[in-house]
Amino acid sequence: MISRYAGSLVRKVFLPILLLLLIPCIWAVFWPLSKLSLPSQHPVDPSYESAVSILEGSRGTTAGLIEGGDTQWLLHGHPTERVFVLLHGLCNCPRQYEEFAGILYAKGNNVLVPRTPFHGLANLMNTEIANLTAEEMVAGTLEAVRLARALGKRVTVVGLSINGTTVAWLAQNVEGIDCAVLLDPFLAPMMIPGWTVSAVGRLALRLPNQFLWWDDKQRERLAGPSYAYPRFSTRVVGQVMRLGEIVLQEAEHEPFRSGSILVITSASDNAASATATASLVSAWKKFRPDAVRTHEFPASERVPHDFIDPNQPDQKVGRVYPVLLRLLEE
Repeated sequence: MISRYAGSLVRKVFLPILLLLLIPCIWAVFWPLSKLSLPSQHPVDPSYESAVSILEGSRGTTAGLIEGGDTQWLLHGHPTERVFVLLHGLCNCPRQYEEFAGILYAKGNNVLVPRTPFHGLANLMNTEIANLTAEEMVAGTLEAVRLARALGKRVTVVGLSINGTTVAWLAQNVEGIDCAVLLDPFLAPMMIPGWTVSAVGRLALRLPNQFLWWDDKQRERLAGPSYAYPRFSTRVVGQVMRLGEIVLQEAEHEPFRSGSILVITSASDNAASATATASLVSAWKKFRPDAVRTHEFPASERVPHDFIDPNQPDQKVGRVYPVLLRLLEE
């Protein structure tokens, strides 16, 4: 009797249930990503004095920040020939650039190190970071660039990891940036095949958020900077991959707008996809090959993904910083 009605049972009951379960997964993977929702109008560039006032007025407006976790700046009291905007990586804060920013400042440059929203919090185990969106990353950086134009004649924007992806968007879409510098840009995770990048990014964006430890063994006792979060949000990874997919699509069809682009990577990077970065560089070079430069630290030097923060384990800043400075000055 059971075998007689098994086919009907599967067809009428279990197949509809299975379809209902699959629909959300199909939607998550294949439904198109939304475009960036950004203000259509932007404030005019301020004077040097107004830019300084805006920076000073913003300090202390966010509660619960760790010491040095807010936006930082090093200024000479007047516009300099060159100004650097330095954007930190995921779960870190402006303190990541403290040493490198000081070097650039000592060379006569004004330096601005913005805090990415939901970073720099004293509660390293906070859950607020899961609320970060691609729009907020871009909007905060656009404001930093607007201020930077008042602080120096030539603007160089440097972004590490997830903010390497933000800088990629700026390079593609924003005029008035002399040089856009991507440091180990995180367009996609290293460990996934290229053909799965879009699906993985959309799943990370649309499935319930998860917090993952950088190190499953050390967990909250993670070695390294005392101001960096020991875990990251899958939702934020999805937002960054969404931004990366948008940039890759735009770069295939339109030339970038920044004056030039410099992409610096490490062959020892165990976080970001070298394939995705190479695809973006290739797309950019199709339109303006002479305006795109690249440099890769060889695997033999074992330069980590975060090669900026001197407090990271196995850091090689003694080797890396001179190379970065030379490339930035060329």
